Amino acid sequence: MIISNLRLSKLKELFRNRDIEMTEIFSQVKKDYLLGKIVKPGNFKSRVDLTPSDALLQISAINFTKFQQVKNHRHLPLHRETVGTSEIWLVTKGKFLATVFDTDDSKLGEFTVGTGELVVFFGGGHSLIAKSNNARILEIKNGPYKGADLDKVYI
Repeated sequence: MIISNLRLSKLKELFRNRDIEMTEIFSQVKKDYLLGKIVKPGNFKSRVDLTPSDALLQISAINFTKFQQVKNHRHLPLHRETVGTSEIWLVTKGKFLATVFDTDDSKLGEFTVGTGELVVFFGGGHSLIAKSNNARILEIKNGPYKGADLDKVYI
């Protein structure tokens, strides 16, 4: 992983068999502002919450045993207001070079992500370049999407 000029805090969850590695990317412009996380898969016993409870997107890694289930449920029509867009890239195949930009559009650094790894962005900017043929991601973000002209600015 190549990262330059980033204030990073490595978190290794090592309770029992937990071994998910999360690297937090912080802004250099806004003190203590979490721009994103890089999540590398590993072993864990039950559940690991990957995002803060106040994040626009809630992400957890859950290890199921045979016949364990998520009970039948639906979500209540709770009114939520959000500002901004959070984005997730889940690499399903190949390798990518990701670049992270701070809230003032200055380049913070770059890193490589591969199959099974996840990147979550809460703020700032980002870009992605495929480093292998047929590389694939699943992109997940909060909506509704208003189109490129209204939803994003190119850095």
